[in-house]
Amino acid sequence: MQSNNVFGGLDDYTNDLIQVTARKLGAAFRFNADDQEDLAREILLELLRVMPKFDPARGELKAFITYWVDKRSKRVLKSMVCENSDFQRVAYSLDETVKEFDGEIVPKCDLIDGENYLMSVGVIRCQSMELTDIRLAVGKALSAMTPYQRDICTRIMSNNIKQVARDLGVSRRHIYENLRRLRPLFEDCGIAT
Repeated sequence: MQSNNVFGGLDDYTNDLIQVTARKLGAAFRFNADDQEDLAREILLELLRVMPKFDPARGELKAFITYWVDKRSKRVLKSMVCENSDFQRVAYSLDETVKEFDGEIVPKCDLIDGENYLMSVGVIRCQSMELTDIRLAVGKALSAMTPYQRDICTRIMSNNIKQVARDLGVSRRHIYENLRRLRPLFEDCGIAT
């Protein structure tokens, strides 16, 4: 009977454990076969680094190996993903040309929407058209409020309810009641509450 021991010198249990762990983690992160093999080798290296810590008086070798493969495999996976965070990326140049729907040939860089990119990297939260709609809705809502209600809303933007109530010399219940009355106004203006 032939052994499937990929890493020579290891017992079958250790070899199988490393291979299965690398395959499971690799599949979860959609690694290709080469990346899964790299993951298995890195897990093996981490295991070999901690083997001198094994103390037979404290437990069995299989338990030690199982614990460390499980513990180190996640660390190895994290470092592999961080090192090569775009491992699934399809590489192409932004200078390549593509044909648009109308047949015009343009470079790929002309097809990238700047606001979508800034949203995807977290620089902005919404596009300028959305911001304009929000500003108009808030302006409409503010113009329909009494000066007292406007004052409460502007104070709540920078303080909590307790502080606003204390500053105005009223109860928190009074503030909540005013806000409850403003909800339909916000909804009519298109602002979800």
